[in-house]
Amino acid sequence: MAERNFRDFTGGLADRAAELRGNPEALEALLKAPEARVMAARAGDPLVFGEDLAWMRLTPEILALAAEPPTLMGRTQAGEPRFALDLTGREEIPPALAALAPEGATAAFLPLREAATKISPEDLALAGCARSLFVWRNDNRHCARCGGAMNSASGGWRRDCAACGHQSFPRTDPVVIMLVERGERCLLARRAGGALWASVLAGFVEPGETVEEAVRREVAEESGQRVGRVDYVCSQPWPFGGQLMIGCLAESLGEAPLKLELEELRDGVWATRAEVARAVAGRGYLQIPPSFSIAHRLLKLWSEGRIGFR
Repeated sequence: MAERNFRDFTGGLADRAAELRGNPEALEALLKAPEARVMAARAGDPLVFGEDLAWMRLTPEILALAAEPPTLMGRTQAGEPRFALDLTGREEIPPALAALAPEGATAAFLPLREAATKISPEDLALAGCARSLFVWRNDNRHCARCGGAMNSASGGWRRDCAACGHQSFPRTDPVVIMLVERGERCLLARRAGGALWASVLAGFVEPGETVEEAVRREVAEESGQRVGRVDYVCSQPWPFGGQLMIGCLAESLGEAPLKLELEELRDGVWATRAEVARAVAGRGYLQIPPSFSIAHRLLKLWSEGRIGFR
């Protein structure tokens, strides 16, 4: 298994304190702990003071700003409780929060992709987790069975229907993301109507599929290439959709020409290791995804010869 990227939305807390989520008395004690802190986010974008994630004391004034109770994220190595507050729907930063910014620092809701390049890796992991939870929660305001109102439960990690009692839990959708290798080249493609950068192929795992089957199907559908061996490399939670990215290396079989799925991809190229290495370093004609993405990680590892079938 390859080593992790330093910035990859993981490693934020020593203890998720899952055993305390369903204990109202324990949750209340954590909320009142003098060392407890809360972060806030709007539509998944974290509140920052300058270029730091804003951690604040849990005062009644701050807690009253949100429509639902804070979500228990867990505890730090020192045992300090950490919570997250969803302020989705607020256009402006509440004065009570803006007033807490240190002198010379501006309070702002920063897009998470931008925050990923500025806040600490540990805070990025918490901000990413909070985004995934808040998006799931806001998408599940009504019961999927009866349409009744859903209420927050288990420290923010469960939704309970007030009408029929149905329980809903956060979803994580598996996505395979694979570097397709053919000798000393790998396949890169650009999404139709998407970003300017070229990336490795990716797609959702369908019901009834293994990871290997999903890799082979997605590569064939998107590029017309047949894949033989498939190796697992690393994984990454991806908060822009609540996904688990399963990074793989795939071996292209034969010399079939590229046959791109034009509804999804607009162009593709078989790039050499040297070309990918220059792209990782920010040089050359290729632009690749940012360093906090698993796509970047796969390309970096391959360009350095640390993964590959040969």
